[in-house]
Amino acid sequence: MSKAQAQWYLYQQLRLKAVTAPISQLLEKRPPPTKPKTLSMDRSLLHACALLRFHFYYGDFLRWMGGEYTNRHRDWDQTFDTIQSLRERKPPLTNPPADLERGKRIFTQGVPLKGDFVCPVDEIPIRDKYDNHPAVKQNYAAVEEKFAKEEQKSFHIHFPRFLVYFIVGLLLNPLQWEFDKEKGRICVDCTNGANGPDNAGSANTHIPKPSPENPDECPPVFYATAFMRFLILIWRIRITFPGIEILLHADDLDSAFRRILYSPEMAILFAYIFGPYLIIPVGQVFGSRSAPSFFSLTSDIRADLATTGSLVENFDTHHQAKHIEIPLPPNPLDLTPAIADDLNLPLSDDEQNNYHNATFVDDNGVCAVRDKIVSALHQSLVAAFLLFGWPWQDRRSSCMAEDKWSNVASYLVLFLGFYINSRTMTVTWPL
Repeated sequence: MSKAQAQWYLYQQLRLKAVTAPISQLLEKRPPPTKPKTLSMDRSLLHACALLRFHFYYGDFLRWMGGEYTNRHRDWDQTFDTIQSLRERKPPLTNPPADLERGKRIFTQGVPLKGDFVCPVDEIPIRDKYDNHPAVKQNYAAVEEKFAKEEQKSFHIHFPRFLVYFIVGLLLNPLQWEFDKEKGRICVDCTNGANGPDNAGSANTHIPKPSPENPDECPPVFYATAFMRFLILIWRIRITFPGIEILLHADDLDSAFRRILYSPEMAILFAYIFGPYLIIPVGQVFGSRSAPSFFSLTSDIRADLATTGSLVENFDTHHQAKHIEIPLPPNPLDLTPAIADDLNLPLSDDEQNNYHNATFVDDNGVCAVRDKIVSALHQSLVAAFLLFGWPWQDRRSSCMAEDKWSNVASYLVLFLGFYINSRTMTVTWPL
């Protein structure tokens, strides 16, 4: 199909549907009264007409869309100036670095910050014919409902499927459907093609592993030590305050990867097809090699700000922290002691002034003595909102996952799959 034929096809589709309003008005982001269970072909056709207006150059189309599809509406100079000015304490030497310069580029430019990708045209028809992994076809209705909910949150833009042959530089990635913790999850397979690993047409084969040597393509990650850092924090607090209760809390960010937006030029490298649609993600997909790296860099900034920042002094106590429940004080005899050694010493005066966070990708653990736990949770919440947006900004709900938020700060917490008990100083792996 030529460009002229595509234009005629789109015109006929819109004429049949008697569309008379301006495209800009039709594309206005207004949530329907009920959550849709299917994607809208009408909407995909409107997207296609807008894309045609920009001669199928997706980067210009996305910049024109603006709104929730780019980060231009936020004042990132002010955001990062605020973050820098509020970091008033010295971060622990064991914490990941706060890469503010690269973090600001992530939010203003989109990711990847750098890349060298090869997009073979011959791969498009092969992947179009393959049409995703078998589990997606077997769970078609559930996958479509999931996509509809994601489109409702502006997590992707969908077009009629035939446009895969008109967008230059497109990579098509197969989809997989996985059940995790009794919930269905869409995984974008950025490593394989129709016949296994694909060194030419898959996005991950062009992305290096996380490393300080290529921080713009795939930044280094530090989450492998998060669990041990959390245990050491608890141990050292107990050494420092042997007779005081240590309280714990864990939170999770909602749709974490999606909050890091792709560069308008790069998003087409992570595209996929589903049914009659071509779908291009707005934020990072689960399955891209660099997605954990870029998100983790920003989550490390959040943890650093929560640890070193003066957020208690500059923001009213957030209601989620203010209404947290705290257990009754324990009998001092119920507190198992901890012993200092050459590696694990009591907290210094500077370290005692810090709040204590340990972050594994989007999971954040907080620990504090009883009289500081509310302040510590406030620090953690406000740090997340400053970076990822305050609740209901851009029509989206809170960046904190509501179904994983506990209103209780306790001596027992489930963190990264393990129960940690700060009274008995034990770690349990639940069967």
